[in-house]
Amino acid sequence: MKQSPELKIIQANMMPGTLSAHGFIGQDSRNLTDILRADAKSLKQTGISQEALAEKMQELTDCGMQGLGRPTSMDGSFEIEVEDYMGKLPCPFQDNAKVDKRQTRVRRLDTSAIMRWTDLNIHMIREHGFFEGHGSIYRLDPAQLTRFLGMI
Repeated sequence: MKQSPELKIIQANMMPGTLSAHGFIGQDSRNLTDILRADAKSLKQTGISQEALAEKMQELTDCGMQGLGRPTSMDGSFEIEVEDYMGKLPCPFQDNAKVDKRQTRVRRLDTSAIMRWTDLNIHMIREHGFFEGHGSIYRLDPAQLTRFLGMI
């Protein structure tokens, strides 16, 4: 689908070396409009909103922050470890948001499955419905994430 000039600029900001070393697109050859549309469709099929998904991710990150770098658990279902780095990252969507450089690693205790995300992932999912492009190091598949979090 044709992409707006604004989204072309945003996608250019998402390339490696612009706002982050690895970028946000990975090896995805689709334009940003198509990436957003496909992930919105996938998330809609779960029946979970992007806001509810981001809220659950934030809840786990907040719980993990109580461990001060050591693993914590939540509800007997998850083990969470948060790594906090100095500084902030700007959102590539040019919304003037700057979020803490932080990575959350979550392990499901029943399956030992692991997922990780950043505070910027949480923001981009909540505000923009963006889960990053295929091949990006922080790509989160919407349906897989909702299952992992026990939301479906």
